[in-house]
Amino acid sequence: MNTKYKHIYFEIDEYWKTTLDSEKDVWVCYDNKTKSELGYISWYPSWNQYIANFNADAVFSQDCLANIIDFIKQL
Repeated sequence: MNTKYKHIYFEIDEYWKTTLDSEKDVWVCYDNKTKSELGYISWYPSWNQYIANFNADAVFSQDCLANIIDFIKQL
């Protein structure tokens, strides 16, 4: 599974998994340059699929959005 992209990367985060009371892994998205947390990818039981939930001040280029879609498709 690809977790590292040109501008962002994803890591499993146990804190978010516990906080969200998720049965599945929660993946945090980080900026490669600053290592800041941009948001997370988690399972959404009502829709039976993974969803992206990002910080209000996070901004993404077209390439980053394509990377996020690619990552979610892998999950």
